[in-house]
Amino acid sequence: VDVNYNNYRQTNFIPSTVSVATPNGSGSSGNGTATQAQAEQVNTFIQNYLTWDRSFNDKHSLNVILGTDWQITKANAFSASGQGFPDDTYLNNLSSAAVTLPSTGTSDQSSLLSFYLRANYSFMDKYMISFTGRSDASSKFPKANRVGYFPSGGLGWRISQENFLRKVKWINEIKLRASMGYTGTQNIADNLFYTLYSPVSYAGLNGLSPTQLGNPRLKWESTLQKDAGLEFELFGSRLRGEIGYYEKTTSGILFPAAVAGSTGFDQVTANIAKIRNRG
Repeated sequence: VDVNYNNYRQTNFIPSTVSVATPNGSGSSGNGTATQAQAEQVNTFIQNYLTWDRSFNDKHSLNVILGTDWQITKANAFSASGQGFPDDTYLNNLSSAAVTLPSTGTSDQSSLLSFYLRANYSFMDKYMISFTGRSDASSKFPKANRVGYFPSGGLGWRISQENFLRKVKWINEIKLRASMGYTGTQNIADNLFYTLYSPVSYAGLNGLSPTQLGNPRLKWESTLQKDAGLEFELFGSRLRGEIGYYEKTTSGILFPAAVAGSTGFDQVTANIAKIRNRG
């Protein structure tokens, strides 16, 4: 279990003698402006896993790991301001302000629950197979798309262990490898799939105003990567190198997309793009 706790507090005061920036240029601080803000974040990470190792017949080796991770992040922030103070030196805390400015308060929470299985098999230390299966459930996506599945696998062949190369003294290691697998990304803010409303005040009455356009079709950003390569060590490992090729295709990239102005908004986060890199 790993817990990270962060607490941030700030007190700021702008004296009456200082000009402040306004939409119309330089302006007055209104006989002094004070702000107090506090932010708190707690990040909890719980990991549990089982490992099984087995070697048999002096030829086969198998390693299996089964595990689960759970991560939850909670954050709270508060800010209050006041304007108009009797003096700039002593009576400049918020309780001395003539005018209390609108305060802000936010609260966020997100969680990620993962299950994974990893298996590595080796035969005579020459032929290697690996497999990883992973599922991730993120609170940042709607219920229908909350879980993402990301399998991957790889093959390896230590050619230098074959009989026809084992006696070649200037070859220390030659390994041919290939792999293919999926990874996922949830690097977006919380609750983007909800349409959100915020309280407003009009003519002394409370009301609600839409502040975020939600996208109920949000889903995981997924990347498929293929790799192949040749690793070598020659002349007593004095010469080492690797020749490889990769192709990475990312689909459903999470990015702000433009929407019609008639919605009252100018953008919404969506899975809108696909990119391929190779080299």
